[in-house]
Amino acid sequence: REQASDPPGEQAPAADLPDSDSLRELVHELRTPLNAIIGFGEIIDGQYLGPAHQPYRERAGEIVRQARRLLVAVEDLDFTAKLQSSRHPASQSAEWSQIFPPIRAALLAEAARRGVELEITVRAGGQRCLLPPEVADRLIRRLGEAVVSNAAPGEHLQMIVDRVGRYLAVAFDRPASSLPADGAPSGTSDLDFALRLIRGLAMITGGSL
Repeated sequence: REQASDPPGEQAPAADLPDSDSLRELVHELRTPLNAIIGFGEIIDGQYLGPAHQPYRERAGEIVRQARRLLVAVEDLDFTAKLQSSRHPASQSAEWSQIFPPIRAALLAEAARRGVELEITVRAGGQRCLLPPEVADRLIRRLGEAVVSNAAPGEHLQMIVDRVGRYLAVAFDRPASSLPADGAPSGTSDLDFALRLIRGLAMITGGSL
């Protein structure tokens, strides 16, 4: 399971990340060529400028998929830059009961689309979330989508929301595709890539993954 919470009684380490201006500059330098790559790949894959051989189209399609994956990381960097520069005050917090329903609906819809059985169990949830709603939504939705997208059709996964000390913990089963035969995380799957991005965003908010 991947659990997003601080250990009770411990302070999360401060994030060692570039300042918001540097992040914004990096986002601009990455987003522009990625969008160009995606557009060109879609032209080839869709044969908009004329017929293309199947292997060429398949390669273009894979390039588009990988570029979109990187674009998600770039969008997270952009979100992080905005978060760093604004430093949302605690007054923008919200009740968990207001934050969670749209996240739950989105994850169940994504699981159904991929043919994955996602079981969501909520054992706690009356607390007030100190993060701004958009931050909490992005963190948990990103984590859930990463898990579901790496699961095989027909696979059964659990998502559990529970209380751990003073904290509200969100836990997911890890998809079988991301584990080698000995059951230890491989560190090289698409899920691991996504988890590293989510971990960085969590650190910006003063949390940990």
